[in-house]
Amino acid sequence: MVSEREKIALILESAELGPFESLIGQLTSAANEQRSHAESLFILGCDLHPDALALKLVAVLDASPALDFRAMSVVHLRILLTHRDSRGSFWLRLSPASQTSLKSLLLVVLQQEPDRSTAKKVADTISAFDLLPDSTWPDLLPFLFHAVAASNVRPCLQEYALLIIAQIAYVLVGDASFVVSHLPTLSTLLLAALSHPSSSNVRVAALSVAINLVTSLKSAFVENILFVELGYTMMRTFVDFVDSGDEDYLQEVLKLFIDIAVAWPQFFSFRSYDGVARVMMHIVEAAQHEEDTQDLSGEFINTLAEARAGAGPGADAEA
Repeated sequence: MVSEREKIALILESAELGPFESLIGQLTSAANEQRSHAESLFILGCDLHPDALALKLVAVLDASPALDFRAMSVVHLRILLTHRDSRGSFWLRLSPASQTSLKSLLLVVLQQEPDRSTAKKVADTISAFDLLPDSTWPDLLPFLFHAVAASNVRPCLQEYALLIIAQIAYVLVGDASFVVSHLPTLSTLLLAALSHPSSSNVRVAALSVAINLVTSLKSAFVENILFVELGYTMMRTFVDFVDSGDEDYLQEVLKLFIDIAVAWPQFFSFRSYDGVARVMMHIVEAAQHEEDTQDLSGEFINTLAEARAGAGPGADAEA
């Protein structure tokens, strides 16, 4: 009788993806016994063959024709990469060669994955590398900047690159070398992306980067001459979405502005940005907007009012 150790070794050593796809498919099986057996094998693979398991996951993500398997692979890969247990980080148990291969393959997949939802999961996984111990990726930022700036890049790749930058912005602005060397370039890239001629997804992703810069830098954002034009462009982009009639995109933008109201409400006290609250009130009162859109605008107004009331008199001047 073949032991579980032998089974997982055979699955991971197979040149075909089929046996491993079958395993990850069974991880979500409705049959308890089948799911438990698959979980046992998967955990054993993590323990005994971390390199082979991680590389097999990214191989399925890269080459499987089945969307479900690709989507499940990237979810499991992100969970593994950020997993810590009594033995420490799974990431640190991978060999340097496996770590390098994973990074390279994830960038390849990001450029070629046709399903937007799965590609965004890949972007989330790439973003997680900035949270991993002893993880350096010097090629990542040049790749992302090129993906945003290049004229021959598909808008979807621009969007994914911006989403990654948005998620790691908090880490980037804490790096003095990044602030000195790359912040001017990022500001220029965001100005162009916020005015993208054909993709609302790119514009929303660029806005998410800009807003994360606001909530990370706070007063340093409004005091930095680099960001004067960027701030105006953020406001113009907001108004454009209000006027567009596309409620789905407008709701995404409203959620981003709520993030600022929660994290640093003083932003909206600066003269350049204080008109946002008036626009929000107009949305609440305008009959043409959907109820969800009006609710989000109301949430923004309430969040801002509560923050200002809690801060007390003179808070804006001290911000």
